[in-house]
Amino acid sequence: MYFKKLIFFSCTFFLILQSITHANDLHFFILEKILPNSPRIKAFEWHGKKYWLKKSTLHKFYYLEWLGREIGALTIPITFLKPTPYRTKSPLDIEKGRLLQCEQLNIKCPRLVEYDKDWLITTDEGVSSEDFIRRLPANQKYEFVPKLLRTILDNQKKGFYHGRYYLRDMLISSKGEISVFDFEENPLYIMNLEEAKAREIFHFIVSVSTVLNKAEMQKLGACLNKNLEKKTKKLLLIFKDYKKMLTFFDFIKPYLGRDFVRFLDATFFIIRNLDLCK
Repeated sequence: MYFKKLIFFSCTFFLILQSITHANDLHFFILEKILPNSPRIKAFEWHGKKYWLKKSTLHKFYYLEWLGREIGALTIPITFLKPTPYRTKSPLDIEKGRLLQCEQLNIKCPRLVEYDKDWLITTDEGVSSEDFIRRLPANQKYEFVPKLLRTILDNQKKGFYHGRYYLRDMLISSKGEISVFDFEENPLYIMNLEEAKAREIFHFIVSVSTVLNKAEMQKLGACLNKNLEKKTKKLLLIFKDYKKMLTFFDFIKPYLGRDFVRFLDATFFIIRNLDLCK
């Protein structure tokens, strides 16, 4: 009996040492081979597995974005559209913390493998849902969208708020599993839970409209009416109060930028399709 225990503890100790050595080797590999002269985001392989490197934003761009977010948070009247300020944290620090939060809440996301002050390494969890959907046959594109919506709503029930669910922020694995990533903000810094829910659905609508046709978007409207809470729909329908201004912008839409047009189309989609009685 004593001999069996000795073997068990010896094997366990060996595996722990091996794990530490492997981690140290990976850290050295990152410092020596990956970090030098690499772009801000880079994929690489280590012992047959794929990982992603993400570096911090260059300071000159970070402060410009920080200022823009602070101004926007003060001036935009609709709370769930306000850009989230970074407060005293850098985007990379926010992302590190939120990746760890995902693990605690059992949210499917890339796992944080290694990190330092100015970079982090995560596991690879597949391709963006935008690329995935674009590769599907035309008659199958819509069918995957309700699964993405369900992931968003399930994450909200678990108490996790991404802040901006664009299709590029959701990953599809080779097994069809959905993960979320790119957490450089926290909407709860500036809004309550209900507003955070509305924010995520609004950005999801904006993004999905780039891969679906009009008939498929109508299906999405019915799906949203069936699955969204009444409070979320009510917040989104605040755009009705700005209909005159939105109609003016719609009139001059040919002269506006692509992103603003997508925003505008999403507001009219909400006005025309969401129904508090459904």
